[in-house]
Amino acid sequence: MPRTCARSEHGAYQKNLPLSRVWVRGEKRNVIHLGKTEFSAEGTCTLWCGMLPSSPVPEIPASLRANAFSNPEDKCAYLKEELLTGKVPWPMVMGGMGTGFSGPAAVRAVTRFGGIGTLTAAASGFPLRLRPEKLAEGKEERRLQFHEESRILLARQIAGIREEFPNEIVAANVMDILEDSHGTVDAIIASGGIDLVKIGAGLPRWAPERFAQADAKHVLYGVIVSSRTAAELVLRAAHKKGGRAPDFFYVELPQYAGGHLGQPKLEFVNDAQMHDPQRIRDEIRELTPDTPVLLGGGIGYRDQISRALGMGYQGVVMGTRCLLTQESGMPDETIRSKYLDPAVRTIEDARSPTDYPARRLDTPLTSPTIENMRAAMRYCVSCLKPGKCKYPETGMQEGGAYCIARDLAETWEGRTDGVLFTGSQRDTMLSDSLYHGQNGDRRVPTMEEALTYAFTHDAPPGARGLPT
Repeated sequence: MPRTCARSEHGAYQKNLPLSRVWVRGEKRNVIHLGKTEFSAEGTCTLWCGMLPSSPVPEIPASLRANAFSNPEDKCAYLKEELLTGKVPWPMVMGGMGTGFSGPAAVRAVTRFGGIGTLTAAASGFPLRLRPEKLAEGKEERRLQFHEESRILLARQIAGIREEFPNEIVAANVMDILEDSHGTVDAIIASGGIDLVKIGAGLPRWAPERFAQADAKHVLYGVIVSSRTAAELVLRAAHKKGGRAPDFFYVELPQYAGGHLGQPKLEFVNDAQMHDPQRIRDEIRELTPDTPVLLGGGIGYRDQISRALGMGYQGVVMGTRCLLTQESGMPDETIRSKYLDPAVRTIEDARSPTDYPARRLDTPLTSPTIENMRAAMRYCVSCLKPGKCKYPETGMQEGGAYCIARDLAETWEGRTDGVLFTGSQRDTMLSDSLYHGQNGDRRVPTMEEALTYAFTHDAPPGARGLPT
């Protein structure tokens, strides 16, 4: 695809921007309109005509596609002088989706688009769970084996991404509820290849102390929160221990987000008043006026991006839009047969063994039989912290917890039922022309096509996402 170089509105850094393309009988000038900046170049358009923008000039700041640098020094200056100071909106950030669903291929694709790819660092060794013959016999031996395998594979993935993108901003996602979350952060820091770390699925009061250490100064870290209270508790931990406060916060809205949700009580997950994004942004600003805050959950269209920025957020995070692509770790057949099937409902339940409510597709889970329970326990890799897994207690009950290491690994491998996490806006996206081929068949787009669509189309009426 043709690309162009230009300076952003602040004029300090060279960008390598993919061109948006307009369909006119196969031959047309390639044009990108971002904010007040226009670039053009001659070329041939092969983009499927369903990608036509809904209006000619998207109101999207150029900095949302500005992740390209010629050397590490420029990147560091951009992070510290532009993003952390709030001078420009952050490049679009991909949500972290474990296990393996926001893997290296997805990170590369988002980076090529000009956004910030997020490598999931949640139980990176999950492929080992699919090879039971390779697992150690004893439970403690399996636990140590799984953690070691996760760190080795994570380091390998980071190194592979850096071979292609040595100077771009790359993020990683860590789940605090996982047993090896501390070791995962250590491995990320030691790799030297990650710029941003997002920590969710828990309240990491230990993070301010860890990131204050000398070996972690090259990494910016943020905490995923859904309320002022959560942000305040982390800031208090930083102050109490003389640690380093988060460099940014990421507000994830439970009423729209996919997978595990930040609201611990299922009955309050969809309470839009409790999780009002404008109020949460204002409250965090009161706590820490100069700390950037990103917004995720319910963002998949141009006007929703603009709305988030208009509320004072410094950037946006998109998960489901990135999940439903060829480059994500979700198999294409699963996307076509389940995610793009309007007969499959989106639901919220509390069956995750983490005890967090989660949003997923309404597909059958693994049957709660004694055989399945015994096999899961026989090959348990102790993925969650001690005392946090509800599967041994309720896995045999109707409506009880599932084994998340087993079921997510099998989803990644190609199982088309089971645990299929999604955001609420998946229901809205079903009507997007992006997912329909010329013959009316279900179509899985590339990451570039999906994000271009998000940047050039407004949400349809009745969208199940951020109100505009």
